[in-house]
Amino acid sequence: MQHPGMLGLETALGLVVSQLIKPGYLDWSSALAALSWRPAHLAGIATHGRPIAVGEPANCTIVDPTQTWTVRPERLASIARNTPYAGWELTGRVLHTIVDGVPVVTNATLEQTT
Repeated sequence: MQHPGMLGLETALGLVVSQLIKPGYLDWSSALAALSWRPAHLAGIATHGRPIAVGEPANCTIVDPTQTWTVRPERLASIARNTPYAGWELTGRVLHTIVDGVPVVTNATLEQTT
């Protein structure tokens, strides 16, 4: 499924892992904060960045920090195909994302919404 607002999001984790974590410029804790709960906090989204526990909102992302993949514009979920990272091999991939208890990414593929 193509999505108009996905450009850049699909490559963000892979770029951070490949260009910042692997070379030692950033640790995982700082990277995850920068990609997740800090922007949510700044945007006033109180349901993100909370602990995974019974009674908490089901918002989480499962990543494979070791998966390597090649950026192929034609396979991205975005309608736009322009990316400066076409052909780059990246390490780190979002496998699953759940927002408010609803899977939105499954097996690294954007779920179709109605």
